[in-house]
Amino acid sequence: MQEADKLGYEFLLERKVEAKEILKVVRLPQVVGWRYSPQSHQKDTLCACPICISPGEINSRKKREKIELPLRIPAYVEIVERLSTEQNEQEIDTLFWYLRRKPRKADPMALAFLLTENKSSTLELLALTLPTFKHPSAFAMLASLCCHSSETVRKYSAEGLLEIDKVKALAWLEPLATDVVIKEVINEHIE
Repeated sequence: MQEADKLGYEFLLERKVEAKEILKVVRLPQVVGWRYSPQSHQKDTLCACPICISPGEINSRKKREKIELPLRIPAYVEIVERLSTEQNEQEIDTLFWYLRRKPRKADPMALAFLLTENKSSTLELLALTLPTFKHPSAFAMLASLCCHSSETVRKYSAEGLLEIDKVKALAWLEPLATDVVIKEVINEHIE
């Protein structure tokens, strides 16, 4: 190996090292070990992952922002407006992710136009997103999705109902227990 700085390298030998093969033993200073990292304050961080910049580290937010610009999350009204016109699947997924990032007190009825959507992938995202709304309309919208033709939409909406209010959802879902998907979700939450 021709590296000038051999710190950080581990050598694994797949055979036994004989005593006659050991030519020299060097006593290392006590500071050398698994915690020793020379030039740790001089190196630039390569990425903003939790390994390179650990959460809670001093100035971690500033270090992350130096590498990656902070994510600009659009306002709720702007997200709803963009969802009404967007056709790109990845962009729709991103917009729903923005909505799911934090609990919302807003009325989700602004998203009611999506209930008539033909794409089940959009309705799946809607069913996953509605439980983050702390509003009575969220329960009603999820309840309407429980009768959709897509099994995944029914599953996500039933799970969302149980996430919002378990007692009320179990009472509401009981008549729909003839549906295999709904029955499976109920059984998962009763146990």
